[in-house]
Amino acid sequence: TKSQNNPNVPLVVWECVEHVRQFGMKMEGVFRKSGVKDRIMALKEAFDAGIAPKLNGEADVHNAAGCLKLWLRELPEPLIPFQNYKAFLNASTVEEYSKLIKSIPTINQELLSYLCQFLEELSTFHQITRMHTKNIALVFAPNLLRSEVEDPMEAFQNSDKKIDTFSNIIKDVYPIFRIKRKPKQEASKSDDLRTSSSQIAFV
Repeated sequence: TKSQNNPNVPLVVWECVEHVRQFGMKMEGVFRKSGVKDRIMALKEAFDAGIAPKLNGEADVHNAAGCLKLWLRELPEPLIPFQNYKAFLNASTVEEYSKLIKSIPTINQELLSYLCQFLEELSTFHQITRMHTKNIALVFAPNLLRSEVEDPMEAFQNSDKKIDTFSNIIKDVYPIFRIKRKPKQEASKSDDLRTSSSQIAFV
């Protein structure tokens, strides 16, 4: 099911990303810390049925993050197709990544662009969240960059390459996808007043 807000993005991706964007950008360990397994599965079942479940503020940040990771992990073929896997691992420049991005299906390009723009935005809060690009890539790269047939030894040998590759794509998402950075929207008063649990100081 596609999101009505962005027809190029599946409902599950849109809802989970936008929930984290609204409530979790200053939450330590977002995407690294685990959510509640039963809650994540309940969210996934709702999305699979084409229903956008109610997500509850900060309480559901790690669950929404976990649901997004699960959806990406369970794709029959990752957003970066199997046939492009080795080429991406061997790339190292913006020009090479950009050319490879153009070679994957358009729907994959659109979704990967949306996801990477969000992750680049998330990385700017790394001093609070401890999720700089390398840590984000550590979480996402295994779900986005994988071989169709990869033995455990090969997977281990390529793990650092996967992380470096996806970290580079996040950092240079705008020139790689040849898009302009959108002006940062003025934060609402509620955003200014919202404080994540990780920032509250107890006296």
